[in-house]
Amino acid sequence: MRKLLREHYKELLKEEIDFSSKTATVYHLTGFKTAKYDPVYAKKIKKTNKDLTGDIDKKYANKKKSRTQSILANAEYQIASKELKNFKTSQGQAYYIANNIRKGAWDSGSFYIPGGGKMYGKGLYTCYNLNPKIARTYGSVILRFEADISTMLIFNAGIAKGIYGEKFRLEDQFLQICKKRNVDIEGFYNQEVSLDISQDAESAIGDFLEILSKLSDRPEFLNSDFGSELRTAPLALQAITSFSRLFKNGRYAILRDVIDGVIFFGDGDGPVCLVYHPEITLRYKLTGAGYFDKKGNPVIESEIERLVGRSGTSLADTFEFAQEIDEDQQEIDADRAEKVREKLANFSKEPNSDEEFLKSISGRIDDIMMPVTSLYVSAAEDIIQSRVESSQPGFDDYCYNVAKGYKYVQLICSILAEPFLNFVEIFGPGLEIVSKEEFEKYCYIFKQYAFTSHEYPPTLADFELNGLKCVAKNDEEFKSLVEQNLQTLTEHFKKMFDEGLAEEYIRVITADAILGGGDCFINNSVARFELGVIDLITSNDAEALKTSLLNSGEIVKDAEQKLLDVFNDKRVQTLEGKAFLESMLENSQTLSIENGIDFSGVAEEFGYYSYFCVGGGDIFYNLCEKIRSLDFGNLSSHAIDRSTFDPEFILQRMYGLKSDYALKEGVGLSLSMFRDGRKLFNDTSSLVTLEFVKSKVIGDKADNLSLVAEDMFTLPIHREEILI
Repeated sequence: MRKLLREHYKELLKEEIDFSSKTATVYHLTGFKTAKYDPVYAKKIKKTNKDLTGDIDKKYANKKKSRTQSILANAEYQIASKELKNFKTSQGQAYYIANNIRKGAWDSGSFYIPGGGKMYGKGLYTCYNLNPKIARTYGSVILRFEADISTMLIFNAGIAKGIYGEKFRLEDQFLQICKKRNVDIEGFYNQEVSLDISQDAESAIGDFLEILSKLSDRPEFLNSDFGSELRTAPLALQAITSFSRLFKNGRYAILRDVIDGVIFFGDGDGPVCLVYHPEITLRYKLTGAGYFDKKGNPVIESEIERLVGRSGTSLADTFEFAQEIDEDQQEIDADRAEKVREKLANFSKEPNSDEEFLKSISGRIDDIMMPVTSLYVSAAEDIIQSRVESSQPGFDDYCYNVAKGYKYVQLICSILAEPFLNFVEIFGPGLEIVSKEEFEKYCYIFKQYAFTSHEYPPTLADFELNGLKCVAKNDEEFKSLVEQNLQTLTEHFKKMFDEGLAEEYIRVITADAILGGGDCFINNSVARFELGVIDLITSNDAEALKTSLLNSGEIVKDAEQKLLDVFNDKRVQTLEGKAFLESMLENSQTLSIENGIDFSGVAEEFGYYSYFCVGGGDIFYNLCEKIRSLDFGNLSSHAIDRSTFDPEFILQRMYGLKSDYALKEGVGLSLSMFRDGRKLFNDTSSLVTLEFVKSKVIGDKADNLSLVAEDMFTLPIHREEILI
């Protein structure tokens, strides 16, 4: 599946957010664990045709045998066998899962039971932009939903602006959601409404709004939009866990009590839309189900019966009708709002015991350090930029080679296929109408001409015997065609064959450099480039860090004072409290009882990370894995069907390469096939620019260093369980 997705995926669907209705089209991938959780499915998926025969024989065992009975039994077997075959396909599994959900349309929600995910809370995990890469983790069954996101906390400024307007900041989003819950905290603060809320609850909410405000200032939030890949998952997690910490680590209240979900962008799952309480809410509905076809393209049906060759009712109509007659949503919302109001009225943050207080310290310290962490996360980009500037011109040379290497990876299969493509264009019917099977037959004929023409001179009959068309109508025309074109084509092929371009691409570039992280120097008839390692200069890190933090003194000072307040608390000053604190801070890189925040070694610690770049790794992770379609320059006008003109066939059958892991990976790296591959490679306007590659590499290094900063300022041990 990974191979299919990476090789063939192209966006066929229009994923969108409808800002007028404040709904989003979202996708949930599943399938790998169906048998684990569904005993009916597990039993059926193991059933064989032999089992069907036994079931039918048992059914008719006590009945008088007759010709009619035999006909009926055979017909029943044929139908059951066909149904079983369809059931065991990807589309059959998609139908089974979607049909089970549809059967619950008359119940609350979409009858979808949330899994046990704990990272961001229990709920239905979906993507607001279909992300096929995660199919290898969750399964290839696609469930499409329409979700109301008007009461979700959205960690994407672009999307948030479309839903919340000018009040798109996270703290404003939260206040608006509360107002919709009939818990008008903003109105209470402005003395416009009365609200029964305890002082501790008021303080906790105030602290939470301050946290959200600081998260709203983060560049990854402010610069994010629907199509961006800025990582905001840490912000979402921070908000979710901070709310719990403020309410006794979630034992009294959690953010899921108030909001209906979160939207963010993560490292692994990409564009995430998490729906809370899917088992009861009516704010989403199933609208389609499907799978990935053999080319890796998503196939989604609104009428799920089409998945098994039947026609039926649209899922959207099913759920729309069910929701029109279901009046439970208002009751559900009212009940949740009442529970929130009750918790705010009665909350006391005072720990029930000294032991509970000590256990809560790690969470308190993490919250205190969050603004400082944010400063250092932001500084990571400045540090990487400083390293890049200090490492010139070597860094630009490195990125130039990476850009050229990536271009080579995307076009070498097309270059190797060029003689065969031209042969079909000149001798055959043309690339537009030839089938995959026909193309491969033309290729075998051409290869025979290239290596054995002296033994078996080309004849028009070679085409006729293989059921292929040739533009030559007779032997005379064919002879003229051969004299004018064949030698040029075969010499082109044999030159690349003898030069070993295919072998070099798979064994040296793919296996050694890209997959193995090694060095390689390419100097052949097509290109000259080098993929190696560059060490970034880190000697100026301290100065870059100092400059980045120039105006942040008050934030640091505030954090230091708050830490001092915690450390001086009378419950910490006991022998038990001091021992607990010492144990908790034992492995901390930045905190100590004596010095509070210790910044002295931070710049030095940063120097151990993100200080080198590997050419093959950057081609794979920052380009091949992140660029999903090749629409650069004039490439699109030269594109041909990749499934018909299969690069794996070209490399394996025409150039004689062994079919192994390296070959499959090398084929997978090449996203598309083109005519005139060599011409495109020499075209300076096609594919990626030096500046584009630089931005990708710098962004990747900055992201890695940001993770280091987050880890440095987070307590590594003695973390009390936080309920979210």
